[in-house]
Formats: sequence, C-alpha cells, structure tokens
Amino acid sequence: MEIFCWPYKTITYHLKTKVEEQYNIGKITEIDLITKGTVNASYCVRTSMNSKVGKYVLRQYQPKKNLNDIEFEHAIIDHLVKKKFSVIGPIKRTVSGQTYFVTYNEAVENKTHEVFNSMFTFLDGEDLYSWCNPGCSLDELASSARALAEYHINISDFNYDKKTINELRINLLLPTLVEKIEHYTNTAEQTEIAFYLKENFSLLAAEISDVSRAFNILNLSHFPEVVIHRDFHPGNLLYKNGAVTGMFDFDWASPDIRAFDVGMALMYFCSEWEKNENGAIHQDKIDIFVKSYQETQLKYSENVVGPLNEIELNTLQLMIRGANLFLLYWGIIDFYTKSLDPAEYLDYLEHSVKMIKWIRTNNISFDQSGKEG
Repeated sequence: MEIFCWPYKTITYHLKTKVEEQYNIGKITEIDLITKGTVNASYCVRTSMNSKVGKYVLRQYQPKKNLNDIEFEHAIIDHLVKKKFSVIGPIKRTVSGQTYFVTYNEAVENKTHEVFNSMFTFLDGEDLYSWCNPGCSLDELASSARALAEYHINISDFNYDKKTINELRINLLLPTLVEKIEHYTNTAEQTEIAFYLKENFSLLAAEISDVSRAFNILNLSHFPEVVIHRDFHPGNLLYKNGAVTGMFDFDWASPDIRAFDVGMALMYFCSEWEKNENGAIHQDKIDIFVKSYQETQLKYSENVVGPLNEIELNTLQLMIRGANLFLLYWGIIDFYTKSLDPAEYLDYLEHSVKMIKWIRTNNISFDQSGKEG
C-alpha cells in the first residue's frame, strides 16, 4: 500500500507520480496548491503530451468524505456536461474509466484513511471572491443569477437514487438546530465563540422557532423541487469580463425546493458585511438578481421548473432567513470540529446574528412581474 501524506508540502512528488499513473495525460510539468479551498484540497495541474499543453484541476477530498456522496456529485456533473451546461468542468476519467482514484492519508490521528481524488477540466476565468464580503459588480451579480437559473433548468431532469441521499431537507433540519447549537456551546471549550452564542441564544432560538414554524406550514406542492446546489456563492464561481465562466463545488448538493437555493444565493450575494450596515440586505441587489433569474427562466420554452411563481416569490424572505440559519449552523460545526481561528470565525458569526436582527425588523420586496403566469 502506498502512503500519501497530508498536507501539500509532503505529498507533491508522490501525488504527481500517482496522477501520471492514473491518467493518460503525459508528463506533469507543474502542480500547485490552490490556496482558497477550505474543506477539500485542490491543485492546478499542468501537463505536456506530444507537444500539447494540458491544464486540469485535481481535487483531493477530505479524508472522511463518503464515497456515495462523491459518486452523487460526479453524477450531477456528468449530467450537466451531457446537457451542455457550459460553465461546468467535465470530469477526467482515469485509465480504468473511473471518476476518481484512491490514495491514503495517515496524518489524521495516526490512522490510515482513504482519500478520494478526481481530475476536472480547467475552466477559464478568475476565482475572484470568497463566500463572505464578496463585492461582486452588478454585471457579475446578474450573470450569477443567470447561471443559477440555467443550473436549475438543466438539473431538473436529473434522475438519482433517493436512497443514497443522507442530507436533511431544510424544513426537517431547522427544528433540530436549537438543541444542536446548545450542545456545542455547553459541552465544548468555553471560547469567545461560546460566550457570544450564549449571549445571543435567546435570539437564535426565537429565530429558529419562527422560521421552522413558517416552513412547516408551507404547501410544498407549490414549490418546484430539484437537486439544489445549496452553496451557490461567489467563491464557488469563476468570472471573466463580468460574466460567470465556471461553477463548481457540489459538495452540499441535495434534493430540496428550488426557492431555498434562490434564497441562499440572495443571502450570499445581497447581504452587507461592512461594519455600519453589517447584516443588512441590499434591495437593489435583490432586484437585479431576481430579475435576471426570472428572465433567464422565461427564455426556455421547454422548462419544467419555470420562473419563480407568486408563492415562491412571497416566501423568498423566509428562504433567506432559513439559509442564514443553515450557514450559521454549519459554521458552528466547522468551528468546533476543526482548528479555526476564534477571532476570524467571530466575524462570520456576528454577521449571521446581525442579519437575523435586521431581517426580523425589515421587509424585502420581490418583483412579481416576471413570475410564471
């Protein structure tokens, strides 16, 4: 058994050799860590074969990543490639025809773990933003909305085995959050994060209760369902000349109502991070995003999903609130299960709490003119 260690400095040579064995890509001339990844490790791989230069992205999934989840993600990508969704990077097959190969990592608790690796075609464009405080231009904002709409259209006929999906839908996850947050704040090390959560626990519990109750009474027959991205933010997109050229990171993709995906995107793209307005939602950005999304949906005559209907539009503020709680919860898990800087994470937590305060006292409007007739 070959052992490959984590992180980058100790694996480059071994990983280069392994990749050359697994793929018919010639010689690797350069392999560089892409530093923006936070959960999985990614590398830019340059190759040379018969005087032709190749460029790929090698993704190394976190050691505990479930194979079923990886295969589901790859099935999504393969489906989108077949649908000619242009901003998706196709998966490069190994010489044996697989979408991944396995290495081994012994750097976690002195135990050997399987690590799954996959190669993707390199997409043109720049990785300009992260999920927080993105600062997209208005052109990039509109293009991002178009990309999300086209994703929903293209994924709408994706067939999958429902038994392989482990993720809770948002309406089922929300009622569990109070207990989960309370567990972490009471049993983990008492950091400034724990103190801040305790200080704002009554607010968090009230918001979770209100949002859960609102989700519980929705008539879901009015809400089209697709395999939503669930993490559609500027950090998971590439841009060039104001337009989206690449879309990636389907780790959180799961079947759910389409409106929640739109609400999560609005939360990411349209919220303010600067100190004086931290947590506020920009109405002008909401207008641009929703208009662009609706117009894109209307362009396709054979469109199962269609534009957001009146009921969906009327619940988008609720979807933003649910998305904020979803992100806050996963942020808490990341903080308490990984070695994250408390001061850095406190900024993220304060943003979510301030958004709760803002959105409980302000109303956002959503243009009804582009809704389905």
